Amino acid sequence: MPQILPKQKMRIREAIFGRWEEISCEEAVGRICASPCVSCPPAIPIAASGEEITAELLPLFRAYGIEKIEVVKE
Repeated sequence: MPQILPKQKMRIREAIFGRWEEISCEEAVGRICASPCVSCPPAIPIAASGEEITAELLPLFRAYGIEKIEVVKE
């Protein structure tokens, strides 16, 4: 899998403790991750709190069976 480094758009604390909603990964493109998306194994976050979800991340979500993600509520 290619290494993709998402851009930090919000402080981690703001993203974790802010209002959030759970939506499909496809709908999350352009939104900010509220809670880390982790698949086990390898238990390495695809996106961490405060990072922007981009279209480049979608194949990684699919590869690890992640269908929904928590994003900061707009």
